[in-house]
Amino acid sequence: MSLDGISMHPLAIELDRAVAGGRIDRINQPSKQSIVMSLRLPGKNVLLHITINPQNPAMHLIDKAPENPPEPPMFCMVLRKHLETGRIAGVRQYGLDRLLMLDIDFLSAGGKIITKTLVVELMGKYSNIILVQEGIIIDALRKVGTNSSRVRTV
Repeated sequence: MSLDGISMHPLAIELDRAVAGGRIDRINQPSKQSIVMSLRLPGKNVLLHITINPQNPAMHLIDKAPENPPEPPMFCMVLRKHLETGRIAGVRQYGLDRLLMLDIDFLSAGGKIITKTLVVELMGKYSNIILVQEGIIIDALRKVGTNSSRVRTV
């Protein structure tokens, strides 16, 4: 079944109910195209699996974590630095596009709340995971340069 914006709307609502308020304990990257976030919720732990595989992009909860490589990739290290210990404020869909956004809140040194957004684009061969803060891209799983796309660079 193809994934479109209309069918993604119930997914966004379901994931928001399942993971909102959860604290990010651990982030792993078992393959080049997927990440697994271990979340601590009141009374339970859940695993959020995000994959940007071109044949089957998905974002869902899993029961058992896949095997991880001995050395974490660079994107995984960036996510750990920026997102671990943060709380998921919510999962939302951007309009009716195939974009899911995880808003993650942190307390800064001055007690101010900082929100970073993990943008998950589930668009077939154009799928990507992008970390954004205040409209500025911090990092992306798939970097798209001007030689690959003149229209959209990441």
